[in-house]
Amino acid sequence: MELGRIRDVDAEKNTVDSAVIAELDAKLAEDPKNPELWFAKGQEYFGIEFDRAIDCFSMAIALQPFHYDYYFNRGRKYVSLDQWERGLADFVMSIRLDPTDGLEWHYAGVCCFYMDRYDEAANY
Repeated sequence: MELGRIRDVDAEKNTVDSAVIAELDAKLAEDPKNPELWFAKGQEYFGIEFDRAIDCFSMAIALQPFHYDYYFNRGRKYVSLDQWERGLADFVMSIRLDPTDGLEWHYAGVCCFYMDRYDEAANY
């Protein structure tokens, strides 16, 4: 099972593959402190079950708090729910952990824009 950034996730998918979830749940039963499994489960929920995806990404962050992808992906789900402040907080953390990826900067700017913080949005 390969893990990837949001651009590697099928965000248009409108179903959850129950077989994949069952496989991940079985692996998590054996290794509940594996952040990559929680991240993979969040990716599976990414396109349709936003709150569940957020919960899974939050578990990954709790287990490995210095991984920029976990914050980035959770931030994307906050944006999907119009939770701009939470999304911005995650994108800022992702930027601090890896300032080289332009997607985090872009989404931080989007969050600022929707919070009417236009000067800050332009800076991102």
